[in-house]
Amino acid sequence: MRKLSWREVHFTLSLLSAGVLFLTISSGLILSVEPIYAEYQLPYTHHDTESIDLQQLLDSVGNHNDDIVELGRNEQYGYSVSTFDGDFDMNPLSGKATLHNYHRPELFDTATNFHRSLFLKAPGRLLVGISAFFLLLISLTGLLVTIRKLGIKNLFKKFEKTTAHAYYHTYFTKILFIPIFIVALSGIYLSMIRFQVINTDNQQSVRSTDSEWTMADGNVLRQIVVSDVKKVEYPFSDDPQDYYTIVLDDKELQISQGDGQVIGQTNYVMAERMRLLSYNLHTGWTSSLWSFVLLLSSVGLLYFMYSGFRVSYERLAKKNKNIYTKPDAEIVLLVGSENGKTREFADILFKALIDLKKKVVVQDLNAFELSPKIKELIIFTSTYGEGEAPNSGNRFLKKVKKMRIDRTIQYSILGFGSTKYPLFCEFAKDVEKTLSLSANFNSKTPISFVDKNSYHDFKNWVNRYQKTSGLVVQIPQNLVIEKKKPDTFQVTNKWSVDDGDGHTFYLELYSNRQEKFKSGDLLSIMPNPEDEARLYSVGKLKNGNLFLAIKLHKQGICSSYLNGFFVGETFNAHQVINTNFHLAEKQKNVIMIANGSGIAPFIGMIFENNSERLLHLMWGMRNATSTEVVSDILVEGRESGHLAKTDYCYSRDEQKKEYVQDSILSNPDYFKDHLENGYFIMICGSINMQQGIFESITHILQDDRDKSLEYYLETNQILSDCY
Repeated sequence: MRKLSWREVHFTLSLLSAGVLFLTISSGLILSVEPIYAEYQLPYTHHDTESIDLQQLLDSVGNHNDDIVELGRNEQYGYSVSTFDGDFDMNPLSGKATLHNYHRPELFDTATNFHRSLFLKAPGRLLVGISAFFLLLISLTGLLVTIRKLGIKNLFKKFEKTTAHAYYHTYFTKILFIPIFIVALSGIYLSMIRFQVINTDNQQSVRSTDSEWTMADGNVLRQIVVSDVKKVEYPFSDDPQDYYTIVLDDKELQISQGDGQVIGQTNYVMAERMRLLSYNLHTGWTSSLWSFVLLLSSVGLLYFMYSGFRVSYERLAKKNKNIYTKPDAEIVLLVGSENGKTREFADILFKALIDLKKKVVVQDLNAFELSPKIKELIIFTSTYGEGEAPNSGNRFLKKVKKMRIDRTIQYSILGFGSTKYPLFCEFAKDVEKTLSLSANFNSKTPISFVDKNSYHDFKNWVNRYQKTSGLVVQIPQNLVIEKKKPDTFQVTNKWSVDDGDGHTFYLELYSNRQEKFKSGDLLSIMPNPEDEARLYSVGKLKNGNLFLAIKLHKQGICSSYLNGFFVGETFNAHQVINTNFHLAEKQKNVIMIANGSGIAPFIGMIFENNSERLLHLMWGMRNATSTEVVSDILVEGRESGHLAKTDYCYSRDEQKKEYVQDSILSNPDYFKDHLENGYFIMICGSINMQQGIFESITHILQDDRDKSLEYYLETNQILSDCY
């Protein structure tokens, strides 16, 4: 059974308890107002009773009343006096009877009964107790999700704002966690008392003649403030040896009416003290300030329910699709994106132009072709690596330079990148430079840049585009790009290899959507919301699980993040379909070239291969140690006929130091014939290796005037997925 992530646990708990929690939180919201309301109804405040000692109260009450039996305080801080003639409300400041004490409205009585049992008596009380336990778990898992999202060190720092509801859901979690946790924990304790899981009735209170007031100078009654007193039982006679019984929150005192000294003390057991503390914390009657905190917590909980379910629903949003064909399009929106973020911005503009009834299509930079009606290009592109083109735009400039254009086409360019990198939006600048040198392209809107996917930067560009195009482009004013709901992946196996010069680890992953994957697809992983997503090529193993190979870098954010997972643990990621790097039916024979962790997709392709297709694997490593993890898979592939040939190139081998590009130069006829026969080469690994392979292929094809490296790239006989 797949292990759930903390986010899934959090959502599941919320879903299961949503109904009861909504009812209890709503009634709790009403009750949190009562202490504040009551304080304004009383002719005195709780703070006033903190400035009066008990002796003052007894004197003032005695001056106005005879035959007093008892005086006490109710839950709402109203004071009353019992005499032989009857009971009446009393103002503790004057000791006189009053008609202005707090009288509880029926609304609060009804809300209290509903909050305790939902009008269902004992079963309802049980439901409420269980919902308090769920609330405790929800608050804890919510905190864990927040820590996982932001990192423990960044928990109290500013973080990147995504959608409004997602942002404030996290923001208020940090603020309201403690009071919500206290409400949940105190509610659980009170429920346990109610159902006698903790039984205070059967526990003996401790009676003692020792007291912290025993040796005190003067009258102890003057050391007790009225706000701490729950009840005073008067002596039966005027005998100096007779005593008052003073009931406080945590003890009872027997105090002589003669000299005001303590003659006995009964300390309540811890369970009873905890009950009183839990009650005060849960109801807010300790202070109007705490009741206001409970009020905010109740509002916050209702907002968490709304925002949590709304964010979950909105993650189902779908990407826009073309409704016009390329030949009919007058505006072509070209996108160069490595991880999909730039495409999300392009979709916003695409929808706005469609709303204006413009004939527009959106497509990758590499897919650009001249069409009869094209009048305008809008180019959104990111920059990858050291100022290079993203994978979906790495052939665009060569295409444009070769095109024969018989008209003038206007263009606008918006670059996406991060100022953290020195070559900020370098590829967008290269596109601008190339188009500006052509007489057939005319700049419509000056080139602009978006830093770290800033929606503010994007809106500024839209405003400039409106001025140059004369269009009123309506885009959301407060929108941050929404992401699709991520998939959850569970680590089912993990291996590590140390080749003496570095550490590489391999992960086998399970996902309930793994049937949607093909070897060569990408896994987009974002350890923290403020980080850029990292892409990893995946292979699909014989058992259907996914296979990742990762080089561990000392300062690598994502590689360190993934290396921290153990078997059985889960993480979230997005699938990026990489159709251009799938093993297609038309590919009869394929040479698969990898170095290091680039082996992952080819491991999967071996299992996807049929016996009629010949696969030749070339794998560059530092030494033979790197083959230990996958050696059994490769042997099985060769024995089953799925893998025809395997060549290893060791760059740190003392006897034969060789890179994969060196092997190509050593066998020029083999590779040249392979390409001329219409067969394919697939490359996965580092950019440096790719560049070396391209140089080697260019060298062996230098005598071929008709078919150069560019030809085989254009015809997709040479495919690469390098980083």
